[in-house]
Amino acid sequence: MKKVVVHERKVNMSDEWYDFLEAADEAQRSSWSVRVEENLLKALKWAEKLGPQNNALTICLLRLAHFYQYDDRLADYSKSEQLYKRALEIKERNLGSDHPEVANALVSLGDLYLFMSNHSGGLSRFFSNPAGKREQVYMRALAIREKSLGPDSSELAEVCEKLAQFYKSQKQYDQAVSFYERHLDINEKRYGTHYFKRRELAKLYVSASNWRKAERLYQQTIEWLENKQSREYDDRQDLVWIFDDYIEMLQRLNRSDDAEAMEARRIRASRK
Repeated sequence: MKKVVVHERKVNMSDEWYDFLEAADEAQRSSWSVRVEENLLKALKWAEKLGPQNNALTICLLRLAHFYQYDDRLADYSKSEQLYKRALEIKERNLGSDHPEVANALVSLGDLYLFMSNHSGGLSRFFSNPAGKREQVYMRALAIREKSLGPDSSELAEVCEKLAQFYKSQKQYDQAVSFYERHLDINEKRYGTHYFKRRELAKLYVSASNWRKAERLYQQTIEWLENKQSREYDDRQDLVWIFDDYIEMLQRLNRSDDAEAMEARRIRASRK
């Protein structure tokens, strides 16, 4: 019999609340939205009987919040926000305000605001100052993760990237650059050079009119790709794309001779 540890208690995974979650999963596979909602609500009602010290309650709250956020037929962003906030409050009471699980809940709430900003009509109808809310919850998650998990954790890198994307959407490019630099630094310490992320940072430098840093990063990344032993198709295509970005920047700066030289180099690279 499967069990999950909940603080100092164990929840029997065959309890009725879990059966409702499994029924919701089955309905989800059939795209039966009404049945998904019905079973998630039943699971939540059952989990509430177990009390807030039992993580069955937060599991159900988060599952239902996710459903209302993403379901095509029954999406309800107001309900989703309320459920995410309720789960957050329970986690804060049970675990303390600086626990990593609290940061996870904050990120989920911030992702809701991000999701809604990309869907016309939904955001203004339900929320005031969504950009400010998104920034606030991500910044709080950043502080918690940096304190509890350390400056080089993948979780910290994740929220740095989310903040970079947020500030980019607000056209606050200097702040976007600052957070994306942190994101890239952590990722490359952990996983090595990452072409796509370097390309994204170079684009942010261009948006921030930091031409010197953009050019240096383009040149370094092109050299890295050219020196890679593997000459698989994806490598060549990556090289062509970053040449294209670099050439576009040079043309924007009216450096036509440099742009032509890079274009010739790009053609040679694409034929190797």
